[in-house]
Amino acid sequence: MNEAMVSMNRKFQILIDGTLVNPVPLIVIAPIAILILLVIYLASHRGTSIPSGALIAEEVHAGRAWSLLMVLPLVALAWSMSTPAASAARIPLGFVSLILLAACGMAWSGFRYLFTSSGVEIRTLGFRLRTIPVSQIKEYAKDSWSVAGGYGIRGMGNRRAYVWGNQGVRIKTTDGEVFLGHNDPERIVHDLDAIRQATH
Repeated sequence: MNEAMVSMNRKFQILIDGTLVNPVPLIVIAPIAILILLVIYLASHRGTSIPSGALIAEEVHAGRAWSLLMVLPLVALAWSMSTPAASAARIPLGFVSLILLAACGMAWSGFRYLFTSSGVEIRTLGFRLRTIPVSQIKEYAKDSWSVAGGYGIRGMGNRRAYVWGNQGVRIKTTDGEVFLGHNDPERIVHDLDAIRQATH
């Protein structure tokens, strides 16, 4: 094991101004730092947890086709890591594989929308992504999503989308917009109507 690490270090050493520099720590630390920053960003923009209310409905919006599509690069990465030529790049390829595996799992399990008398909670893989208190919902309507907008968790700032397809519901809130993707947007509209009725 130690000989393999020494060999990898020698292959990655770069000559800069007459000094050998080993970029392996940077290659290992950079993806971890990006992942940590992404988790911190998502956690800071998910809103406060809404009080537990009576569960009105639960909807799931998954991208199983996207998940299966992501398996192909995973297989290619696994094959490339098994070749002797890629021995020096196994660590960065391993990190890319883990990130792709997490994305594959997220697409397969999908976004879970919990509609309660207190509002809407959006979750994936057991992690709460966002809450929309009922008091912040101004209006909502069926809408379409452009392929150019991408899939997964999209958007920045006060505009966010949770989508694996081209249909859904756009919710205008007091502090921005949220797009909930779903194959049957009428069900989302119905669930949002039920929330409003439950609060009156």
